[in-house]
Amino acid sequence: MPLIYLGDELATLNDHGYRNDPDRANDSRWANRPAMAWDRLPFASIPGTIESRVAEGLAHLVLARRHPAFAGQDTVVHDLGDNAVFAFTRRTGDEAILILANWTERTIDIPAEQIRALIEVPWAIDLLGGTPWSRGDGRVTLAPYEQRWLTGRE
Repeated sequence: MPLIYLGDELATLNDHGYRNDPDRANDSRWANRPAMAWDRLPFASIPGTIESRVAEGLAHLVLARRHPAFAGQDTVVHDLGDNAVFAFTRRTGDEAILILANWTERTIDIPAEQIRALIEVPWAIDLLGGTPWSRGDGRVTLAPYEQRWLTGRE
C-alpha cells in the first residue's frame, strides 16, 4: 500500500538510525519516518531542485487521484500472466480506471487483447503521463517501474 510520510514531499531520504534504538530496531517501518527536514522546505519552491520536482510530482498524483472511479469500492485485481505486473480496475458506476504497475527493472509489453478485455472503452488516456491509447494499438509498454492509469475520461 503506497503511503506518503511527512518529508516525502521534499524527497527526504530514509533514516536507518532506527536500528540503533532497541525499541524500534525490529520494526523497519521507522526507516520511512525520519525527522522532518525543515531546512529543505524552501527548496520546494525553487524550480528544478529535487524537492521541487518531487513536490510537483506528488501534486500531480493527488490531482489524478480525483478521478471518479477511485471513489468507489469496486476493485478487481487482474492476473496478466506476468508476476512483474500488478494490474487492477476500479469502478464507480460508468467510470472505470485500469491501473498497470511494473514492479521490475525490465520493460514489459502487455498485448492489446489483454487491455481490451479489462477496460471497455474505445480509447484511453494515461492520467499519469497523458499518453493516449486506443483499442487498435498493439500493446501497452511499461518501462521499468512505470505505472499507467488508463481511463476513458480525462
